[in-house]
Amino acid sequence: MAQPTGLTRRQRVRASGPSTFRSPLNPPSSARSAGITAATMAAPVTVRFEPVALGADAQPSLPRSGACAAALPSWHPHEAIMLTGYTEDASAGGTPPRLTSQAAVVGDELVLVAGWNPAAAAGAPDPSVQFLNDVWALDLRTWRWRQVAPAGPEELPRISRFAMTPLPGGPGRLLLHTHRSAEDVLVLEPAASPPALGKVPVRGVSPDAPSPPSRGLHSLTAASAPEGASGSALYVFGGAPQSGPMFGDLWALDPAAMTWQELRPEGPAPHARCSHVAAAACSGRYLVAHGGSFYEQPGKLQPLDDVVVYDTQAKRWLEAKVEGPRPRARNAHVMVPLRPAAGSAADRFLLHGGWRPFVESYNDSFIVTVEAGGAAA
Repeated sequence: MAQPTGLTRRQRVRASGPSTFRSPLNPPSSARSAGITAATMAAPVTVRFEPVALGADAQPSLPRSGACAAALPSWHPHEAIMLTGYTEDASAGGTPPRLTSQAAVVGDELVLVAGWNPAAAAGAPDPSVQFLNDVWALDLRTWRWRQVAPAGPEELPRISRFAMTPLPGGPGRLLLHTHRSAEDVLVLEPAASPPALGKVPVRGVSPDAPSPPSRGLHSLTAASAPEGASGSALYVFGGAPQSGPMFGDLWALDPAAMTWQELRPEGPAPHARCSHVAAAACSGRYLVAHGGSFYEQPGKLQPLDDVVVYDTQAKRWLEAKVEGPRPRARNAHVMVPLRPAAGSAADRFLLHGGWRPFVESYNDSFIVTVEAGGAAA
């Protein structure tokens, strides 16, 4: 059975299990309540980090960065899956054949899209072959791969460092935002018969309003639409152009009208960054981002360890209350939603891996718990 090069079942991340995560994710109520202060209760958002999977046998086989991850369906015995990425372990054969891909679950399949294979450029007459334009689907019941061939009207360009997320309200439709997305975005329907890929025009919210400048290594996150609008919006935060300074801007795409709005939030603006992770929390009200990197000086990437929170309804950057041991500064990591812990309504995420640029790749894991008002349970 064909499969995308370099992927094995060992690259799955078991994000739950009686022997691995039950104790840290469901501590006694006395432990959960410890440390709650008046200042904590007053914080609009609390973000707690808790190291997990501390034993060598509980970790993925190799440290990696540039991986992709997705939450698994509720029927699945595991909670999250991680695959692809880069490792600096020469004994493992060097660089895996695919990184900076994107993945999402559609029905009972994991859909893997494009990415970067640096090794493919060696000796190739056309260096662009290192950027991939393939689509694969992994059956989550049988663990068998099949290659997906979209019928058009568009051909998937060779892309990496792009962003992808399911379109709200549309079953099985994935929106791809690439550095070519100034006037249109790509919409992939991998489960359609036949699978389809097309361009959808986008524009500013008014005739004289722009779309986001070209970028890659940004985040694209579905969260609550800005105050005054209904439903969900897709938020683009940060990223890097092909040349020039990085971005710290924030944009919202109305997925029904396909119009962009540049947001100008109140509050302390976060540092410009790329290769960070982001997710929606608290019923989609808050956009929570972690880490990333920026150019401290030309050509020198400086990683970040901060937590960034945006309130979609107040249109404001917030100072979050951060608890627990903060992960070391990094970029190119993953943060994927998990199921709620027993007896708690707080949102939980698995944060794993990443890279301190040109120093080391990480193999550590954290449960990130996000709760509005008060301490995270």
